[in-house]
Parts: sequence; C-alpha cells; structure tokens
Amino acid sequence: MVEVDWRKDARRRLDQEEFDLLVVGGGATGAAVARDAATRGLRVALCERGDFACQTSSRSSRLIHGGLRYLQHGDFRLVFEALRERRFLLQNAPHLCRPIEFFYPAYVGRFPSAAVLALGVGLYDTLALWQSPTRSRRLSSAETLAASPWLLSEGLQGAQQYMDCQTDDARLVLENVLDAAAAGAVVLSRVEVFSPRKAEHRQAGPMRVVPAVDFDRGERFEIRARLVVNTTGPFCDAFAIGPPRLRPSQGVHVVLDSQRLPHHARATVVHSPRDGRLMFVLPAGLRTIVGTTETDWPENGPRRPARPEDLIRARRRDVEYLLEAANHAFPPACLTPD
Repeated sequence: MVEVDWRKDARRRLDQEEFDLLVVGGGATGAAVARDAATRGLRVALCERGDFACQTSSRSSRLIHGGLRYLQHGDFRLVFEALRERRFLLQNAPHLCRPIEFFYPAYVGRFPSAAVLALGVGLYDTLALWQSPTRSRRLSSAETLAASPWLLSEGLQGAQQYMDCQTDDARLVLENVLDAAAAGAVVLSRVEVFSPRKAEHRQAGPMRVVPAVDFDRGERFEIRARLVVNTTGPFCDAFAIGPPRLRPSQGVHVVLDSQRLPHHARATVVHSPRDGRLMFVLPAGLRTIVGTTETDWPENGPRRPARPEDLIRARRRDVEYLLEAANHAFPPACLTPD
C-alpha cells in the first residue's frame, strides 16, 4: 500500500508541478544528472520508460576503473578523470566501489611486454596520484601460475598485479535515484516521455510542455519543464530531432559458472588471439564474466538510431569469439558454446 501511495503521489506531482529540469532516461547518466541537479536546489523530474537501470546500465562490465588500455592511445586526461571519480566513489560509497585485484600477464613475443606493462601500470598509479587501494607490483611467472594455475604457461614472463574497483551497476543507479528523490526530485519508472519525433513538444511561456504516457495506468498526460535533458543512452538519437550523432555498437559478455572458469576472486586481462583485442575475465561470485566485444549495430543494412524496443541479443559468433579468447588464456577451460 505504501508503494502504491508513493507512486500515486509522484504521478500527481508530475501532473501538477512545474520543473526546471525533466530528465528522460533512468540509467546511470540520467540518475546522476537528476541527483546532481536536485542537490543543487533545482526542481527535477526523472522519468524512465522501463525499470531504472533496465538497459545498458545493468549490463556493463561492472568496473569502476581508469581504463588502463586508454594509456596506449595517449588519452591521459580521460584516465586521470576516471581515476579521480574512482577515488571519490571509494571515499563516499565504499559499499558500491570494492577494490579488486587485477592480473595482467606478459608473454614472450607479445605486446605488451613485461617492461611496457610495468611502465604502463606505473603511469596508471601516477595518474591515480598514488592513491590506489594497494600498490601494484610485478609477479614472476612462478608466482603468477601459483595464483592462477589455469593460465597459459607457455612463454609466460610473469604478470603485473594492480588494483581497480568493481561495483553493482544496477544498485549504483538505484542509489542515485533514491538520493535524487530524497533531495526533492520526482522520480518515476514505467513512464515514457514522448520524443518530439512522435509528439509535439509545445512552448507555453518559459515552460516546455512534453507529452508522456503512464504505462501502469494506460494514461497520457503532460509534464511542464524549462529544460528537457536527453539521457536515453544508446537510444538518444531516436529521441532527439536532427541528424544521428552516435555510431551504435554492441558489446557482449559471456557469463559462466565459476567452476568452468575459476576466477580466484581476481580479474585477469586477456587478449583475443584473433585480433589482439583487450578484454577481461571478471569475478562475479559463483559466476565468471568474460567480455566485452565491440561491433557495429546493426550489423547489416543501413545505419539507423537504436530504439528501446529493438531486439538486441548476442550472436553465436560473438560468444565463440569470447570463448576462444578465454580458452587461449586458460587452456584447461575447454569452453564451448553448447
């Protein structure tokens, strides 16, 4: 009964109040924007057509990291900013940002070499202002195999051990949504705000009048806001007017029983033997996650904006590609798609 009354009150406020900001899309970005704006005293409404974090924000690699691989592209500013945000999360929400050990093995004749890895991780620690959860260190091949017995031993020079962080991505979103609501924002799921492509957004003085539909009641209504913020993630081109700005891509993870691919409560950096792409083997309790891919979407046909109703699924060849990389890095696994 409490939940019903809460939803009824949120709908009433959407009907009756005027807002400074209407945030469309309740994923990681939308929840963070709503929280930030509400805590600054703005009148905020946050609407999500499904459940909060129901799309890409609950299907990530669940890492809070600086992105070690971006160093090879010289994107130091991005890595520095990401590591700063990791530090803030560790301080302010340690229950949502848990340190996790990473192994990055080095092999004879392969990039990156042990020397390059040591240099890269040293630079990574520097950009973190030497405030990583624990200090990184280099492991010998014997130490590496003792800690990870299934790892490919042929040509192994050792590994670089460093720390990054892991999160529960959906819970991180939900806690931002709850914080926004506590700061006075109106937050409501199962409400679709119509794109201006579908229905007119008209101006009424300083207010923009935006049509929406409440899926629970099956009712259409209008929301009045000074500004509409499009935080619909990969679907933002389908919501906005104008030429597409995104090049949609699809990332696939494979989730395995940890008995099939033991993770020993640490992450391992691996490379595809096919094209050298960097990916992770990640711990997830009794499961192991392998990923991710990055391929254009849609694969065939003309480019078009992705829509929430599109059926986006892993293809068999994506699964085979990930399992091939896992089997190459961990030969005893002998993983198959079936």
